[in-house]
Amino acid sequence: MGRYFHRKGLFEEALTHYDAVVFTERELGKNATVTGWRLNALFNLGEIRAAFRAINQLLADADRETWIWPWCARQVAAFGRTSVEAARGALGFWQRYVQAHREVESARVNLLLTQFYLRQEGADIGKDYAAFRVEFDDNVAYVEPEQAALVWDRLGHWAQDEDNWTEAERCFRIAYETDGGHYGYCLGAALNFLGRYEEALPLVLAQAQGIQPDAMSWFQVAVANEHLGRTKAAVDAYRLALVLNPDYSLAMFNMAGTLWNSGDREHAAIVFLTAARQFPDHDLTAQLRGDFPELF
Repeated sequence: MGRYFHRKGLFEEALTHYDAVVFTERELGKNATVTGWRLNALFNLGEIRAAFRAINQLLADADRETWIWPWCARQVAAFGRTSVEAARGALGFWQRYVQAHREVESARVNLLLTQFYLRQEGADIGKDYAAFRVEFDDNVAYVEPEQAALVWDRLGHWAQDEDNWTEAERCFRIAYETDGGHYGYCLGAALNFLGRYEEALPLVLAQAQGIQPDAMSWFQVAVANEHLGRTKAAVDAYRLALVLNPDYSLAMFNMAGTLWNSGDREHAAIVFLTAARQFPDHDLTAQLRGDFPELF
């Protein structure tokens, strides 16, 4: 009856039936199966601590029931990054899984992604970037290219958050060279930040023209062109970014600055005034009023 309610998504009712089931010691396999379904219901109900207690109960019998590790791993992969509480439990689970099954790639990927998630949510994972890199290098060696690209990209964002753009570029490059595609955006943006505009332009242009044709990609195209002295291409790219996102304040201010620096002061003043009116509380509006009071 519990499975009937489970399939219907009625997890409270399912849990009531699972909790009422009693088996003898000779029926260990059936008891473990009920616990397996019970922990899934607990996860679905947001009962995180109870779900991980059920996992620990199951793992005590994992040497006799081969399905237990894979089943628990599927549950933790599905629910382990839904909250900080869940991720803390998931981290311990994946550490235990890797110790027991060192060859399982998915366990290593989830171990890394769980730590990235916790850090992103502001939780202390007990190690800085340098210490994490040691663990990262040990785990990523077991990971296939597609998943490896994902974790290298996440590592690059950590380096970026610490303003270590040289390291970020290295990580983003590995991600891009491993799986290409949308990973070119972060690599191109890092190259722009490092002043390597010639290298950045083809990468961000490919994003803007097809892979990720959004305002951010066109903004990066504009930045590269602006610093390469291609004023018209830069202004056109800033304009496209603003078409896609009219509230992209930095694109509007940058476009005005590019026009101003090129000598087209008349058009630059119009764009500056438009930006100041549209974004009156922006820091650049205050700076603009101080530097060019005559425009107002």
